[in-house]
Amino acid sequence: MSEYRELENKYSKEYKRSTWDMAIGLQAVDELEPSEYLQKIYKL
Repeated sequence: MSEYRELENKYSKEYKRSTWDMAIGLQAVDELEPSEYLQKIYKL
């Protein structure tokens, strides 16, 4: 039987921010841009 279970958040906001920054930077190398949705929630 499967049930929904919320996972514990074990990463700080600073760590999450740095990984998003890195991912966005790697996309920029390939001349890609983040989606409109990501821009909205990430406030680029």
